[in-house]
Amino acid sequence: KMGRLTLENSRNKFSKLAWLSSCLSLLIGLSHVRSFPSYNLALSLIALYASVQEETDTLLKSITVCAIMGALSTLADISFCSLWAREIIDGYSGVVKFCLFLFILNMFVKAALLYSAMTVAVAVSSTNCDTSDNGSDRELSSMHSPKSLDAGHEERLTPAHSFKSEVDDQGIDIPMSPRYGTPCVS
Repeated sequence: KMGRLTLENSRNKFSKLAWLSSCLSLLIGLSHVRSFPSYNLALSLIALYASVQEETDTLLKSITVCAIMGALSTLADISFCSLWAREIIDGYSGVVKFCLFLFILNMFVKAALLYSAMTVAVAVSSTNCDTSDNGSDRELSSMHSPKSLDAGHEERLTPAHSFKSEVDDQGIDIPMSPRYGTPCVS
């Protein structure tokens, strides 16, 4: 359940940032003299679509598309600002300067949105490590027995989960997925 709370918190933050980016992108359209790029609105709509997905596979695919487009659009935003910011500051009215400020603010919101997308993806991955094939929590009786553990491994028991962990050469404890036997991302 702890993983579920982390996933829900991450999704809520992601959704709020997507709405904020959407609002900023719409407000940037107030500039009636100077045209600003509108791909930020498309990115925020993709992020809003991703934020309402319940199915894990669709959520991860949507988050991936959002992250790729977000990284590319952030690079394009930096290029736009480096080419046009000085001209906008020197030669345009207050509304256009305000839209430039919103445009730059939206770049920082997109950076937070990309970070939030990564936390959602990690939370989904760690939640998948804690569930069985049918999506329900694993029972204690279906887990590994302590006698099958060798040196360097330990078994953790929690009220709802039991899973192996492996200690790497630096002494860091790495939880292992009960389903696949691969390291869990946490």
